[in-house]
Amino acid sequence: MACAPKQNPKDRRIVDNMIIGGIILTCTVLPVGFYFMPVSDVRLETAWQRVIFTFRWQTLSLLTSLFGIHRLMHLRHTTAAINPMSGNDNILEIDARYLQNTFEQLFISASGQLILATYLENSVQRVIPVLVLYFVLSRAIFYYGYIKSPLKRAIGMCMTYAPNLVTYPFSLYCLIVYGPLYGLK
Repeated sequence: MACAPKQNPKDRRIVDNMIIGGIILTCTVLPVGFYFMPVSDVRLETAWQRVIFTFRWQTLSLLTSLFGIHRLMHLRHTTAAINPMSGNDNILEIDARYLQNTFEQLFISASGQLILATYLENSVQRVIPVLVLYFVLSRAIFYYGYIKSPLKRAIGMCMTYAPNLVTYPFSLYCLIVYGPLYGLK
């Protein structure tokens, strides 16, 4: 049985520091965003209204995927990778990985926000926009870190994923305590 190569301790320290930075930023930026997010006086009374509101905000989150697609198209068009059979796909590696990871994170984040929106009543207009804007910021930092040095993508990855560590447990709590019919009666 083959063993995985050992980690470089220097690389591990870089990633650990990036993760700590991501946690600090998340624990700072999200509460500040929730506090300062302007809220409309229009009330979203039903679960469907809150879901539609959340879907519409996902337009901004989807821009991160469109950016990745555009980058890959641009690189294909302007480099030797224009011919996918030429063996030059290494030119696309970081951008392709960014796009794949962004699709994965977008699915997790948007799904969590949609579920959360069915339970939030008065705070949905504050929480969802902040989560979406933070997702976009986090993906931008992830991409910038990846381009700068692949290890430095860890801060953006942590920032992207961290809100899910609150959204999903809270949604699970609501499902257990209030049940799947909450807000539909």
